[in-house]
Amino acid sequence: MARGRSATSLAVRRSCFSLSICRRLEPHPRVRCLQQARIRVVIRVRGLGSCVPVSARVWAALAVVAVLGVAGCSSTQTAKRVPPGSRLTATPAPLATAIKQAAKVGPSGISTHVDLSLGLKVRNGDELARLMASGRTVTPAEYSSRFGPDPIKVQAALEILTAAGLEATWRPGSELIGAGGPAPVVAAVFAIDIEDYRLPGGATFYASVDTPKLAPVLAAVISSVNGLDSYRHERTYAVRPGGLTPTDVLAFYNLKPLREAGLDGTGITVVLPEIDDLP
Repeated sequence: MARGRSATSLAVRRSCFSLSICRRLEPHPRVRCLQQARIRVVIRVRGLGSCVPVSARVWAALAVVAVLGVAGCSSTQTAKRVPPGSRLTATPAPLATAIKQAAKVGPSGISTHVDLSLGLKVRNGDELARLMASGRTVTPAEYSSRFGPDPIKVQAALEILTAAGLEATWRPGSELIGAGGPAPVVAAVFAIDIEDYRLPGGATFYASVDTPKLAPVLAAVISSVNGLDSYRHERTYAVRPGGLTPTDVLAFYNLKPLREAGLDGTGITVVLPEIDDLP
């Protein structure tokens, strides 16, 4: 009788599709078959996996149920989305627009420190372009000796900048000179005007609308001058549908009790190490 029961169970199993709930099928000797509402179910007595064999007649019905379930989840998420009126628009103003909107305060004083990144010219540009097009590679030492900035010209530029009152550094092989100093000194070296501006909201920045003019020694090796303004516009981004607001994040990470207790970070200093403008 036991042998007949096993044969019957095996026949039932082979006539059914198997739908895995836990993404795996783990048959067990003590599994038995039940039939109810045209659905044959094998219930696991023990074990990690769960298995639901389904007859062919209800396969399509289960597919419809699954689709409806997904649609229900989607509609629930849609209901929790951020209303269109609370979304932010990314409209950062460029420097030229900020200068038009700002009030000119006057020339930047000696207390204003200007940090610059001076791009350097490479050597043998045509040969370098052919090398890059070929896909071949060279060692850092070979690149520096064949294509890097001319060390003699760079040294001459460093002497000019230092003699003018700027701090200037360069690492052999690098394509940048790091320089900085008081705004009036920078303005004199590059023959430009550096002005202070104040935006309607009260934020201040310095900037120059002039094109730098380089002395012959500097022009022989410098290809670009970067850092002649301190304007930093705030970048805002549109909130994606279903995104979280700051209040949602506080609640999700259970930070609201800390805020309510007055622990909001006031008086705590956070240091963020950064690497920028290294020659």
